Amino acid sequence: MATSDYYQLVQDTLLGKTPATAGIPAERLDWSGLGAVLRLYEAASGPERDQLVQALGRIIEEGKGPPSLLAQVLHLAASLDLAQLEPSVQKLKTKAAASQEPVQSALANYLAFRQLATYQPEQPSPAPSRRRSPRKPAAAKRRSLSH
Repeated sequence: MATSDYYQLVQDTLLGKTPATAGIPAERLDWSGLGAVLRLYEAASGPERDQLVQALGRIIEEGKGPPSLLAQVLHLAASLDLAQLEPSVQKLKTKAAASQEPVQSALANYLAFRQLATYQPEQPSPAPSRRRSPRKPAAAKRRSLSH
């Protein structure tokens, strides 16, 4: 399937316009729609999966469509840790859609997950070792004092 086909399929699935999601009440599409897209992701591999991920990136980058659709795609990208979509997410941040809920929360969530995934804790520098001057045995001390 081409990227453009996945682009339309993902949107239709999340909006309840596919046979898999058509009978789902709108208030439940946030869970069921995501599950259907996740099944698409799991079923795809190699170039097909790459095209699906590119379609997700395109949806995010364009910032069009209902806020619930964008938020769901962002949640999916965060859950799957799709680091390759970060440039698309950064572009979305500059669009008006980024300031609307639930997109704003989903955007913050994605960026927080990315920050956690790339977090490298600082390694503490080892404490300087305290070297003692070598001790002379007690007998050697008495000899040096007696001379």
